[in-house]
Amino acid sequence: VVFPDGSAVQVEPASEFEVRLLDFSRGTQRDRSFMVRAGSIVARVSKAFGAQSQATICTPTAVAAARGTGFRVLYDPAKKQTFVGVVDGTVEFKTSLGQMQLPTGSLVAAQGYQAGGPQALTAAQNSRIGTSFQQMGQFEKEPGFLQNLEYALNTALDPFLQ
Repeated sequence: VVFPDGSAVQVEPASEFEVRLLDFSRGTQRDRSFMVRAGSIVARVSKAFGAQSQATICTPTAVAAARGTGFRVLYDPAKKQTFVGVVDGTVEFKTSLGQMQLPTGSLVAAQGYQAGGPQALTAAQNSRIGTSFQQMGQFEKEPGFLQNLEYALNTALDPFLQ
C-alpha cells in the first residue's frame, strides 16, 4: 500500500491486516492506524509524512508509533507475541504496561502486554527488514512546488477555515 507522501506498508504473506484510520487534516497533519491481527508488515514512513502526523501499527497487545522511519511488526496470535524491529529512525513502542523508544538497529519482543528490553537486530533480521525498506524507498519523493504551496496555504488559512 503506497501513500501520496511516499510512505508505504508492505503486507507479508499469510498476514491478517486491517486499516483502522486514514485521516487527513488541513496543513500537513495526517493520522494513519493499521492493525496486524496475524503475520507481519514492514512500514516505511516518509519524512514528508508531516511533523505533526502520527502513523501507528497496532497488534492486539501493543502499538508501534513512528514518523520518518522504517520498521517491521510481527504478531503471533497463538502465542500473543508482538515483535518490532527498527531499521531506520525511532519507533515508540507501547503496551498497557509501559512504553519505550526503539532506535535504529533494535528489536523488542512482548509476550501479551509484558515487553522485554530492547535487543540488537541480528544481521539476518536487519537484512530482511532493510531489503523491504529499501525497495519501498522508490515511492518516496520530495514534495513538489504545488504540494508545498498547497501545504503552506492550508496551514496559513487553517485557523480561519476551522
